Amino acid sequence: MVRTRENLSRRGSHDAPESSTQGAARRRLTGSARRRGQHEANVVQDNVVEHEAFDVAQDEEQGIGNDGATFPSGLSDTSLLTRYQDHVARIIWDGQDRVVKVVSHIKKVKKLGPPHPSILPFVVASGLSPLCDILYEYPDIGLILGFVERWHPETNTFHLPIGEMTITLDDVWSLLHLPIIGQFCSIENLEYENSVEILITLLVVDRVMACDELNQSQDGQVRLSWLRELYDSCCDNELWEFAARAYLLHLVGCMIFANKSDTYVRTYYLDLFRDLLTCRKYV
Repeated sequence: MVRTRENLSRRGSHDAPESSTQGAARRRLTGSARRRGQHEANVVQDNVVEHEAFDVAQDEEQGIGNDGATFPSGLSDTSLLTRYQDHVARIIWDGQDRVVKVVSHIKKVKKLGPPHPSILPFVVASGLSPLCDILYEYPDIGLILGFVERWHPETNTFHLPIGEMTITLDDVWSLLHLPIIGQFCSIENLEYENSVEILITLLVVDRVMACDELNQSQDGQVRLSWLRELYDSCCDNELWEFAARAYLLHLVGCMIFANKSDTYVRTYYLDLFRDLLTCRKYV
């Protein structure tokens, strides 16, 4: 600690010899000494400012920016997980309540029932028949939410305390018993008119019926309940190929390609079942 004149005046009598010695040794600063001291102070200040500017630039380059202050208990570097701002994990770190709805279509699959014996060969040939037996009516919601909170779409991995993990094709085969060797699905969104045509061609419905169904969703989707009714109608009229397509579209809409709507499945998946004997080639 630097001793000022006030500090020296308040010291006890036992410090008097030291004070007098220091007073005798004290000399008035010359102009050059003052300038040298000012120059050293300016150099120190410039180094501090330069160092702070370098830290800010480095943080911006790494994508930290203000995120470190925004997420004090979560990530400090969001250059990789750029969607962390809207991720459910951030809400949990901030101590806020999150609203996550777990949707299960098992009851809808049970309503449809097992495939009719006449369409069973088509379902088996598609490679999707194991999905008919995976009926978890009461899923572990806590476990599912735990994984949802740790899933990051930028890396397609779960960020767990033990490290990063992801779902592999071997996991798909082991758990769902679905084929994992074949051709990747290549699908695109369909325009309204194309959705109408594919429903007419592959599900043998008339144009009015197809348009009425698509107008309810307004997004190239059909209701799962509508597919169940159509499946029953095709079975009653012994239209087995069309019944098989309705059944398979309903099955994947509930088990694989389920979405947040909890009600609809997109029509472009129907194109995967155009040829029922070769649709197994898709992974």
